Amino acid sequence: MADNGHARLFAAAGRVRRSTGKLHRLSSITPGELYVLCHILHLQQDHELRASELGTHMRMSRPAVSQVLHSLEKKHLIERVNSAEDRRVVYVHITDDGHQRYRELTAQISEKMDRVLGHIGPEKEEELTQILNELADAMDEELK
Repeated sequence: MADNGHARLFAAAGRVRRSTGKLHRLSSITPGELYVLCHILHLQQDHELRASELGTHMRMSRPAVSQVLHSLEKKHLIERVNSAEDRRVVYVHITDDGHQRYRELTAQISEKMDRVLGHIGPEKEEELTQILNELADAMDEELK
């Protein structure tokens, strides 16, 4: 019987993941690109951000980070600048277009999510958030 419960849980999680994908397809950037853009914005508030630091912080391989940064650069959302002191060091900066696109996307996603979550109400939203965080904590602990 537990297997049936697990299957239902994974099926429900899969449905949410597919629906989230639909939400992200509203834009011209991928969920991974949006995720990286969000981290860049957060990390560069304190100091100039090195591309290598981004990979370490996000636990992404150097080639994966480079691929996403290349894609964001082609879309004119970020720029990579070599350090004047050490050409091996590459800094990542969000462009004005990148800031604008990020604000538009997060507003658009927030508006859609407000409507979606309105279907379940604030109490169930809070309960769902708590349960998902408990599940994530338990998975992190068990899957070390």
